[in-house]
Amino acid sequence: MPALGLLLALALLAAGSPATANEPADFSAGRLWVPDAALGDVTPAQRHARWQRNVVNVAKPALALAGAALLGWGAWLRRAGHAGRGRRLRDALLALLGVAGFAGWWNFGFFHYPEFVHPHEFFHYTIGAKYYPELGYTRLYTCTTAADVEAGLGARVATRRMTDLENYELVPAAEAAADPQRCKQFFSPERWKLFTGDIAWFRERMEPDAWEQLQRDHGYNPTPVWGILGRALLGDGPLRAERVATLSLVDPMLIVSLWALAALAFGWRAACVGLLYWGTNHPAEYSWVGGAYLRHDWLLASVAGFALLRHRRPVAAGFLLGWASLLRVFPALFLAPVAFRALGPLRRDRRLAPVHRGIALGTLLAVALGVPLSIWSSGGSAWPAFAENARVHAAALSNNALGLGVLVHHVPDASEKRLAERGQDLGRAWKQARRTSRSTRWPLFFLLAALLVAGIAWASRRVPDWEAAILGVGLVPILLEPAGYYTSIFLAYAFLRSGGEAVGAALCLLSVAGWLAAALWLQWDEIAVATSAALILFIGVASWLAGRRAVQAEP
Repeated sequence: MPALGLLLALALLAAGSPATANEPADFSAGRLWVPDAALGDVTPAQRHARWQRNVVNVAKPALALAGAALLGWGAWLRRAGHAGRGRRLRDALLALLGVAGFAGWWNFGFFHYPEFVHPHEFFHYTIGAKYYPELGYTRLYTCTTAADVEAGLGARVATRRMTDLENYELVPAAEAAADPQRCKQFFSPERWKLFTGDIAWFRERMEPDAWEQLQRDHGYNPTPVWGILGRALLGDGPLRAERVATLSLVDPMLIVSLWALAALAFGWRAACVGLLYWGTNHPAEYSWVGGAYLRHDWLLASVAGFALLRHRRPVAAGFLLGWASLLRVFPALFLAPVAFRALGPLRRDRRLAPVHRGIALGTLLAVALGVPLSIWSSGGSAWPAFAENARVHAAALSNNALGLGVLVHHVPDASEKRLAERGQDLGRAWKQARRTSRSTRWPLFFLLAALLVAGIAWASRRVPDWEAAILGVGLVPILLEPAGYYTSIFLAYAFLRSGGEAVGAALCLLSVAGWLAAALWLQWDEIAVATSAALILFIGVASWLAGRRAVQAEP
């Protein structure tokens, strides 16, 4: 309770004060350490924020490297037949590293240098959910622009650009401002007044540049099932600092629950290894979804599903993994290796094994509950609208996506750095090169994907169902191109018993590799390519280790 009280106080301070651009933009991504001389003419607050980030950027890979060394030492001792040697010392060090990893995800209390709340994320998920009946998936920025004009900011609107959420193209905001009725027709007078008040609340707490940049993102994208709880928690009243502060504690509570459950279900050692990866990795660090609103529900549901499957509760496990899939879609891939395992008994006995029947039943129950509830909450058109939005979203390439496709379809001559040197349009030229590469390199992509999927299938046949589900995590970046922050789910690899400490050491090295990529390349697209290579390599190694050292017997 004291910890929650401290977080609430921090959130109140962050929610009640403007989000300032403390960090020089040129150094927000790649460099691990930026000396004072490189900062140039900046404010003392910016210099202090940069010092904080320097500390975090060095501490995280150092912790991950220490974890890899510790776990590698343990794996070596086990292989040499001396698994008990130095056990107390290694346990103490692992516990310390686990605690440090937990602190690391919060940037050791520096948060967003220094804000706790992420206003950019909070805006999209609160405004998008609260006003979904009026905004749908395509009118968030159009109606925000109309509210800005009504607030007397027409001159600023006339010079900025925003994302057209129907096709993800950048367009002049003045086009939306020309006909405010395009938005207001969907609102009652009372709801429009409430909407403009909530927009003003966010606008007053963000720097002008940040406010304009916010409207060049990709909008509100959760599934209708996410909207059930997302909208219910928001209520119908106007946004206030106290309300936002309370809502900002939802994710910390989910995170604490996740790690408490992990320790109970998989043991404290496995939880510490998972904390080391989760708290130190670069693609899913706090700057992306830390201090946001309800962004970790799917992660808790997924880990809970693995835990329940581990402890022979297949119906509940199937329900939670099914619910996670309804929240974010891609967790459905976690069940693919389990389905593959189910084919053996089905072919042999002409029926599913009891555990697989339970998982299937639980998944169907999740769909039977979630879909009708989401239709009741968001309307009958919500799922077709989500499907269309997902199609547009998938077609829009992003430089922070990770996966096999990012690696295979990368065009070095069309990197952001090369395009900038030639003075070309970064957005259009980079995306066009990637699309051309997709159309020509698809045979290579499918060949590599088939080999990797076959490796996961091979390993899944040799391990228990719950470990097969965890191995299914690797299918996500093989078959899809998720945003980097979704790789937080790779923490689940720490729970594998098959493969032993070697998988944990490899997981820590994956975290180190992400920071190494960020140190060597400053552009996000090149960082993503290097990180994707490390991610795919890890999936292959972890699958091989788990399959080769499979542990079938349950304790």
